[in-house]
Amino acid sequence: SYILTGGSPLALTQRTPGPSEMPETAASPLPEEEDGGCHSPSLRRAPKNHRASEELTEVPLEEAEHRWLLMAAEGQWSQQLHGLLLGDASLAARRDFISGFTALHWAAKNGNCDMVRNIIDVAEKEGAHVNVDARSYGGYTALHLAAMHGRDAVISVLVRSYHAKIDLRDYSGKKPHQYLKDGTSVAVRRLLGDPTLQHPTGPTVWNNICV
Repeated sequence: SYILTGGSPLALTQRTPGPSEMPETAASPLPEEEDGGCHSPSLRRAPKNHRASEELTEVPLEEAEHRWLLMAAEGQWSQQLHGLLLGDASLAARRDFISGFTALHWAAKNGNCDMVRNIIDVAEKEGAHVNVDARSYGGYTALHLAAMHGRDAVISVLVRSYHAKIDLRDYSGKKPHQYLKDGTSVAVRRLLGDPTLQHPTGPTVWNNICV
């Protein structure tokens, strides 16, 4: 199992069971890593022995990927992020080891429309396709996170500009519209296909939506 170490949200430790926890039969081989490039900036693996002490060996990520993941988690676009993405457009698809968030997930969670646009536009200009419907380990798309955190402007950008799918369910079975907060505008509810929405009789006013 993986446990958090240190103060960094992206530093993990893999724990090797002591002698009392090891089965008598030979252990099965560890499963192969899932595709998708999900790594920790500081993933540590225990040595291959049965000592009770949990000695750890650090295996760092590539420096650029480490920096990308740490800065992306802040949800703010910067010249440093721009430069990293220009150097390696595939960073746009890199996922946080703990949550499975890509930089697009962090941008949506933090309500940063400019970061959403820049990640997608810069990466695609450099020849890398960005999946706006990429899922985190909980099955959340960027649209789910935008709905959860009341980021109406990001919802508009994802759906209207980048055609994010509104009918994908996360791993608890919920669609993005099911996370909308009370008081969310009719315009946003309609954009996410909320089936409980009654047809308005008058014009719809879009407030605080960036397009």
